[in-house]
Amino acid sequence: MRVTLADPTAARWGFSLTVRKESSTDFVGSFAVPSEPTTRVIQLNGTNRYATHSPNGTFRQQASQAAWEVDWTAPAAGTGSVRFYAAGNAANNNGLADGGDKIYTGSLSIAEASSGPVSITPGNTVIPQFVFGGGWTSSLYFTNNTTSQVAFPVRFYNDSAADMSFAGGSTKQLQIPPKGTALIQAQNTGSLTQGWSTFDLPTGVTGYGVFRQAADGRPDQEAVVPFAASSGTRASLTYDESNLVTGVALWYNGTQSATVTITARDEGGNQIGTGTITMQPGTKTAFALSDRVAAVSGKRGLVEFTTSAGNIAVLGLRFATAAFTSIPAAP
Repeated sequence: MRVTLADPTAARWGFSLTVRKESSTDFVGSFAVPSEPTTRVIQLNGTNRYATHSPNGTFRQQASQAAWEVDWTAPAAGTGSVRFYAAGNAANNNGLADGGDKIYTGSLSIAEASSGPVSITPGNTVIPQFVFGGGWTSSLYFTNNTTSQVAFPVRFYNDSAADMSFAGGSTKQLQIPPKGTALIQAQNTGSLTQGWSTFDLPTGVTGYGVFRQAADGRPDQEAVVPFAASSGTRASLTYDESNLVTGVALWYNGTQSATVTITARDEGGNQIGTGTITMQPGTKTAFALSDRVAAVSGKRGLVEFTTSAGNIAVLGLRFATAAFTSIPAAP
């Protein structure tokens, strides 16, 4: 769960969150804090019933807004609808009881869902591939180009939409000072692990990913890869399969399963082949383009991706024996 509090005049922040049954005052579910927390939990009768800010989570001198994340385990099936109650303190940080602080409250009712596909609410930005182990290292760089501190979580999922943990958890909470830079890195340890990452990139924050591959008998190779918007419904790549291999990471999210259609064209713009992939919400798949559309072999041109529902993001990689680099995707 994420709580975001915004006020243009505030310079220090706090919040409280709890959950009760819609039909009564009974508390339901249980909170837990993610790794590198800016949150803490408060127990009631031995169960974590309240989430609130930690000492590090007051974000002193941070302007405009603050956000906190906590994990919430839902109650047993049959509990029915629940309501989240939140309160936020947008303070002026002067340490005085002069009435300069503002209290905001809100609530949100959530109905109990029937069983169905996993649905993930991504941030405004995704990187459709994140891989480590088996010879690979992935790094994410973020730079705060503004004059105020920013804070936001970066979340990681595996190809099947489950949490992908490394170095202590599946969520990394970043706090970046003005003009500062932050790095998240998953090292080349263990077997190959693949997934994707999402985050709400604040205004004025830029970044990119780096994939690095290590193999015996040759120098390490690496490529810079771009972030993508999570709101796209179409994307295209320029491919060259004349003596190269085009790799694709395709991410999909929506409220239901969807069919992603791949349409390949040659240099003259003529359609030469198509392929389809059925995907579930919050999942990612990686493949060689020629494995999905055999007609591209030996050719170069344009490949287009469209989805029947939801949103997609595409990342392209161009391999020439040992070396590789990224291919920009056009939205």
